[in-house]
Amino acid sequence: MADPRFEDLTLNVNDQIQDRTIRHMIFLERFKNSEVIKIRELLNSDILPSIRDKIEKRLDKILERGTDLGPVTTKRLKELEKEIAKLSKELSLTVKAGLVNGFVDLTRSELDWQVDVIKQELGFDLDLVVPNPRSVAALIKTTSFAGSTLDQWFDTLDRATQRGIMTAVNRGIVEGETVPQIMRRIRGSKDLKYTDGVFETTRRQAETITRSAVNYATNQARIELFKENEDIIEGLQWTATLDSRTSLICAGLDGKVFDIDKGPRPPAHPNCRSTMTVVLKDYKKLGLKNLTKGQRASINGQVPASTTYGEWLKKQPLSVQYEVLGKTRTKLFNEGKLDISKFTSSDLSPLNLDQLMLLEKNAFKRAKVDL
Repeated sequence: MADPRFEDLTLNVNDQIQDRTIRHMIFLERFKNSEVIKIRELLNSDILPSIRDKIEKRLDKILERGTDLGPVTTKRLKELEKEIAKLSKELSLTVKAGLVNGFVDLTRSELDWQVDVIKQELGFDLDLVVPNPRSVAALIKTTSFAGSTLDQWFDTLDRATQRGIMTAVNRGIVEGETVPQIMRRIRGSKDLKYTDGVFETTRRQAETITRSAVNYATNQARIELFKENEDIIEGLQWTATLDSRTSLICAGLDGKVFDIDKGPRPPAHPNCRSTMTVVLKDYKKLGLKNLTKGQRASINGQVPASTTYGEWLKKQPLSVQYEVLGKTRTKLFNEGKLDISKFTSSDLSPLNLDQLMLLEKNAFKRAKVDL
């Protein structure tokens, strides 16, 4: 007996590619979580403690001599500001290096994944031109996404960190605070798990850059593949994560189809989760002959229907639902007791790149078995 979750699932190639792209988007959210954890560990284990220690030592010397010495105090604070500027710059450069070092492997993974999906859904080996992952990674580092280049994103992180620390220092001095009190403004308080200080703002900004950059890198890698093979591509469809966290920008773009060289591209804003789904031409435009009637119907060039994550997940086999939600939340979801926004939150278990690739390789096979 057929699984009722699949009764409305159409069989054309573009629908199937969209289906796998949506699943891939969820897995990529888990990969983003892994990258965020890596960046936070980099900040927490070395960079921020080093900055804290250096600022604390300088503040000790300034406050020991007093802060009412006029030009002398001003000079010392200026020297502290220079030191903070240097430390903030080093922080942004280190975080950037930690992020971009994996771009070549990430773009290679995305290119391989997209090529496999197209070939598997078409059902035959199509001769696709695949761009060099290193060239694509280099392009990603220098082009603009969500309004800024990667260098500009990290310049903003640098300036914001510097400004936040100096604001905390100046305010503490004006209000006559001790060194521990000033450092609490910078580091945060233990009672609030250090989430109320300048350093936590830096962590969150680094997290936003990481999530946005991974979104851009994965989308751009596949778009570069599409550009190299535009003879088989009808267009690119904006596919948004439609839940309670979706921006109005992405909700408005969802389902719209654009030419390869025109239109907006994700990320549309910081922390954007949207992606572009490829729309292949029909079998006539692809120059395919001697196809059966069923094959012709499958490769019909039809634009995939716009669907929400919730609608998509309802149609997925249990193995895929378990990967996304876990067994307990899957049961609640299918019983209508779990809001759709719960499965796109940042608590999705992290995946590194090797795990992501293995999961993608096995997910489609398991889905076929579940059918």
